Amino acid sequence: MYALARAEAAGLDAVTANVSRFNLRAYLIDSLGSTRSPLLNPDALAMDILSALPVDLEDAAEWAIDWRQRPHKQIRALRQCKNLLAPAQIIRSRLSATPTARALDQWLALRARLP
Repeated sequence: MYALARAEAAGLDAVTANVSRFNLRAYLIDSLGSTRSPLLNPDALAMDILSALPVDLEDAAEWAIDWRQRPHKQIRALRQCKNLLAPAQIIRSRLSATPTARALDQWLALRARLP
């Protein structure tokens, strides 16, 4: 985890670094189970994923309708959302029934329509 904590210093952009961090955390949670540590807590990971998304749900849903006609910047943001949400599918069954889980469910429903 230390290497991933310094990913930006090594030259990765923040989104790519977060995708790597979130995938590792999701894999560890899936393999080892959850703990009270924020690193291995699925609810904490869900909050981190949601806070890292570069656009809000309403904009993403609107842009996804005709994403092929969107400016490159918007298409890239949608793709970043899709990549950031991938680990959420791994941990979804481990989440508590919270507003965070409900918000994540809305994003996961949209994820299949993202580029």
